[in-house]
Amino acid sequence: MTTQLRSDAQRTHDRIFAAATASLAVDPHAGMDAIAQAAGIGRATLYRHFATREALLGALRERFVERLEAASQASIGEDDPRQAVLVWFDMGMRAVADTCTFSGGAADPVLESRSMAAIETTATAFIEKANALGRLQDDIDAAWVLTVGKALIDAGAREIALGASVDVIAPRVARTAANAFVR
Repeated sequence: MTTQLRSDAQRTHDRIFAAATASLAVDPHAGMDAIAQAAGIGRATLYRHFATREALLGALRERFVERLEAASQASIGEDDPRQAVLVWFDMGMRAVADTCTFSGGAADPVLESRSMAAIETTATAFIEKANALGRLQDDIDAAWVLTVGKALIDAGAREIALGASVDVIAPRVARTAANAFVR
């Protein structure tokens, strides 16, 4: 979990994250100079917040996992299986877009484990709830939800990387998943 920052430091972090996301979407190898320039801050300021490019990428991955965990909790709280899928995929797609996780880079094994735990917990809860209500499409199991879900998120991420609006893509991905999994 991230620590609480002063409000001015948080605003700078948010500017850096937004600039890094935009820069990495265009060029997955964008350097710290390009990110600082896109954020409208000096290199020294960027390096005070993130000592290395790897530290910045790690912070983006941590932010992604936190948002994914929040999406999981929000989804599990939904009583209707269709709404649960809509909430999870919409929030998950926005987490991908907001943190540029589609830009590649080696993942931290601990964050990867947390990410997979959130995804698996959500898929299991959805399947149990949909089965109990008789709303699960035929021949759907956890492995299929994970496989199709990842493909949908990846397709949405590619569209966003090419310039599509997350406000268009996130609901589209969510509706496609809901239509595929829920009757």
